[in-house]
Amino acid sequence: MRYQHFTVIMLQYYRDNKIYLILALFTLSTFLCCSRTKTYQVVETPLIDAVFASGYIIHTNEYIITSNTEGYIIGMYVEEGDSIDVGDSLFILSNEVQSAQLITAQANYEDAKRKALPNSSQLKQIKLQIEQAE
Repeated sequence: MRYQHFTVIMLQYYRDNKIYLILALFTLSTFLCCSRTKTYQVVETPLIDAVFASGYIIHTNEYIITSNTEGYIIGMYVEEGDSIDVGDSLFILSNEVQSAQLITAQANYEDAKRKALPNSSQLKQIKLQIEQAE
């Protein structure tokens, strides 16, 4: 009963002082809303962005260069992005393969010349085989 009496007194007090109650609630809500300020921490991080696509790239100022000889590139006269003219030398190729082929070809030529002489043993043998076949 004691609590009921207190409640009744409080209700009468609040009815009589509504303006004060509204003002107190407004002040309290304003204080509670404004007192919480959000703070943010700014952190610098690298931007990593990836793009995935399918297709192919067409170059407009790129050309394929081929060589008529074999060999390894052992030196360059130009760098990537340099402008060149027709007939400019671009690379130095090793000529080890061509040198070996030249030596072999010269040896074969000299051997063929020696075998084609009138007094060569191969020519005599061929003439003998022809005579025996007749």
